[in-house]
Amino acid sequence: MMKKTTLAILFCAVVLMGCRHGETFCIEGKISGADSSMLYLDLLSLGEGAVPVDSIRLAADGAFRFVEEGTGSPEFYRLRIGEQAINLGIDSTETVRVEADLSDMSFGYTTEGSTACDTIRLLCLRLA
Repeated sequence: MMKKTTLAILFCAVVLMGCRHGETFCIEGKISGADSSMLYLDLLSLGEGAVPVDSIRLAADGAFRFVEEGTGSPEFYRLRIGEQAINLGIDSTETVRVEADLSDMSFGYTTEGSTACDTIRLLCLRLA
C-alpha cells in the first residue's frame, strides 16, 4: 500500500512540474528601412559567444516581435541585421520595445520598458 501511495505522489509531482510554463520575455518594435531583411536574436553567452535564439523576416513596415522563454536571471541579447546590431540586457519577464532605422541601427535606436537597455545604449554611444 505504501509503495502505491509513494508512486501516486511521485506521479502527481511529475505531472504538476510538466504543466508549469516558464516565464517569458518579449522584444518587439520596428526597424524602418529594413523591408524583407532577416532580423536575428542572439543570446550573448560568456562561454559560447553569440548563440542564435530566433529569427524573423521583417515585413514592409519593419515590425517584429520575439517572445522567448526567460532564463530566470538577466542575460545579454543582440538584435542583428547584417553588420548592424543592437545590444540589450533582458530580465526574465520584461517587455522591451525597440525603434530604429536600418541606416543607423547600431547607434540611432531607442528602447522603452527597460532601464538596463537604455544604459547599454548610452554606454555604446560613449564607447563609439
